[in-house]
Amino acid sequence: MSDYTAPTINAEDIIGDPLYQLNLMLWLLQPLKNNYPLRPILKETGYELFAIAPPMPLIPEIRDKIAASSIQSAVVPEPDLLINRDGVKEFVIIECKRQMFGEESSTAEQFRGLLLQSGEQFNLAVGLERTADPLVNLVYISKHSTETNFTDGIIDIKNRLVNSGFQTLPVGLLGISHRENKIYICDEYNKGLIPEDIKNVVRNEIMVQEFEASENPIPIFYIPWDPNVSQLPEMAEYCERVFLERLLSAFIVRIGKIYTPGMVEIFYDALLNEATMGFYEKWRAKDTGRRLRRAVRDLINKVINFSKGEAHKETLPPPRNGMKLTVDDEDDKESLIEAVTKFKREKGWIKTKEEEQALLFEENDI
Repeated sequence: MSDYTAPTINAEDIIGDPLYQLNLMLWLLQPLKNNYPLRPILKETGYELFAIAPPMPLIPEIRDKIAASSIQSAVVPEPDLLINRDGVKEFVIIECKRQMFGEESSTAEQFRGLLLQSGEQFNLAVGLERTADPLVNLVYISKHSTETNFTDGIIDIKNRLVNSGFQTLPVGLLGISHRENKIYICDEYNKGLIPEDIKNVVRNEIMVQEFEASENPIPIFYIPWDPNVSQLPEMAEYCERVFLERLLSAFIVRIGKIYTPGMVEIFYDALLNEATMGFYEKWRAKDTGRRLRRAVRDLINKVINFSKGEAHKETLPPPRNGMKLTVDDEDDKESLIEAVTKFKREKGWIKTKEEEQALLFEENDI
């Protein structure tokens, strides 16, 4: 089911990987046939994808109240997914975590920022009318554990916010577990609240994926890599490679369409959208978008420099994020195609956040 040979990692580690969890949720939103090895329980209950990592800035009134209370909270939280049902009548904010957390965790700041997304705050954050009254839930996805009730920490944080006079969202947890080459979603955390229809489908647990004993439970990733997600080294290397290969494949298709002498315009967002099977256009995180566009630009520049032929590039003027590539003859075109196919797939090809800081004010910021 994977694009490339997946790393040899046991299922127990894979189901704890946040990027696997994110992609599993995306699969559960798809209109899949009955014989498919994944069961789309979110689609079955009527949910659709609204956005990936949407910035949800807190309004000034809440920010001021937070500052006055000395509560540590993210002021622009970005949840992993936002799904909706019945238009704008019902929403579920979804966060994927390797493990759950308590009051002292740095993750608690993001959690508080998401808990505060209720009422007018939520409406303004997602662009609804101020007077809209949607049903909104916050649901965490994490690897299931029988050793402790994972909801203890988040319920304690929620109660402290409520006791401080803040309006908060209902919050709950769904666990991911596996047995005998099957993946399950379970709801065994009675302190939390999840949407009633999802609860009725999951009940105590429901099987959502099957895989062969000889393969890892890694479906084709819609989003193969996110530079902000912390993964096991083997998973990170695999996911980064898949992402890189998809970008190079999309790039080589464009080169192949050049009639020499001629040119082609390369748009970074279009390449990223193809590399994520159309989901990049739902990816709302602005900082991540800038980093990925820069990475695509750097990747193309490296390929051109690796080529033995000549290719003339020119940056497209804003707001068109991309470049114009001109090739003079067939030999140069073939050299560029060969460069793509033989280009060294580098690990760590996207700069770290620290390296990005040095580029914040570069002339061609994208």
